[in-house]
Amino acid sequence: MALRKPPVAFLAEDGSSLTLDGVTEYGLDNSVTVTEHTVESGANISDHARSNPRKFTATVRVSASPLGDTPLVGGQRLSVALGWFDLHARQRITIVSARFGTMASMVLTRWPTKATVMEHLDFQLEAVHIVLAEAGLVDIPADAPATEEAAVGLPDEVDVGEQATTTTDASTSTSATSTTAADEVSQEEADTSVMLDILDSMGIAP
Repeated sequence: MALRKPPVAFLAEDGSSLTLDGVTEYGLDNSVTVTEHTVESGANISDHARSNPRKFTATVRVSASPLGDTPLVGGQRLSVALGWFDLHARQRITIVSARFGTMASMVLTRWPTKATVMEHLDFQLEAVHIVLAEAGLVDIPADAPATEEAAVGLPDEVDVGEQATTTTDASTSTSATSTTAADEVSQEEADTSVMLDILDSMGIAP
């Protein structure tokens, strides 16, 4: 009697694999999400549509007494199958399906199981396709005009020269940073003069 090969198999990056004894059903979920934005009139407008990760689902069975030649039988076979799913839960796996072909870069998201009076385990499997992002460096250039025409309209740089300073005598002043009223007026006049020069260079009347 010829044995029918299971329609689904799982391959891990460490080289291990898991072959199932039976598959009741399995399917592939492809979907797209369309964004929605509400406007004042109450209607929804959409400006983008993105593809959701491909999702694979299957109802499978692992038997303690499989047909054919196998080195593991009984409870040991069931423990190996359960342990394989637990071990590779956070790793990328490849699912080979007789109907959907090879699906790489999949991650198990659910694998609940239940035991019956018969010597087998039933699993409700769910796996999702993932795309791993790689870190990289991005050089951000300094701010610059977008065009030469834009650069022409910018004001020329203004050299305001040496700024007015105030010298204090620490021996006669209570603080090295204190200034007199006359010094404050002189500094204010200097600042005003600099501001007027800048406005004049930009062609702006004060």
